[in-house]
Amino acid sequence: MVRDVETRAQLIKIQLKAKDSKTGKEFEPVFSAADNGYLIKVAPETVVSIYVTARGYTDASANINDIKHDRSLAFELQKIKPSIVKIKVVNSDDRPIPGGTVKIKSKNTGETQTLIVKDGLTELSYDSPDAIEMLATATGYTSVTKNLAVETALNGKL
Repeated sequence: MVRDVETRAQLIKIQLKAKDSKTGKEFEPVFSAADNGYLIKVAPETVVSIYVTARGYTDASANINDIKHDRSLAFELQKIKPSIVKIKVVNSDDRPIPGGTVKIKSKNTGETQTLIVKDGLTELSYDSPDAIEMLATATGYTSVTKNLAVETALNGKL
């Protein structure tokens, strides 16, 4: 079973992978409506590695050594609190430059987005760590490039 650590609510949209730690053979978890969990059938004395992921939550894993009988295992995942990146496009007097643009490239995914910064200030939200490169431009001003490592915090621990 996989639950939210704070609310104890069951998480349904998860990815669960299980494999034999010795051979690398993957097992196919089967959802059981009877107990709202997943069943993994393995031979006795198998060492099983289980990996659980859910969007917006920390990952979890466990190794179960030498299984000799049925066992229950519950994973409690912690929600990740998004990080807010505040971007200011300002002149040398620290005054906002309306109408500037910021081109943001994720070094992790390679994706690029361009934002028009109407009043000199914008915000972006990240729910997973990233490394970004920002290029700020405005008519009549020199372009500036900045690199930033974006980190995320567990819920309630900023």
